[in-house]
Amino acid sequence: MTTKHTPGPWETSVLSDGTQWRVCEPGAGDWIADCKNAEDARLIAAAPDLLAALESVRDYWSGGDCPPALWGQITQTIARAKGQA
Repeated sequence: MTTKHTPGPWETSVLSDGTQWRVCEPGAGDWIADCKNAEDARLIAAAPDLLAALESVRDYWSGGDCPPALWGQITQTIARAKGQA
């Protein structure tokens, strides 16, 4: 199973009335998600970067020195983010 998504980076913007935040592609105006608050919008906008960072951590620790519980958490989180778990 593969996950199809809009590739990052993503950014946030607030609607003119200040009641709703959007996550969108930079400069394109295409929105990814609507959020009720800035915190949720920032977390969603950071998701592509967070996944890339976690994949880098996985690659760094792939030599076998990572504690097993942490390795399981890393690999399961990546799988969930990619729709593979």
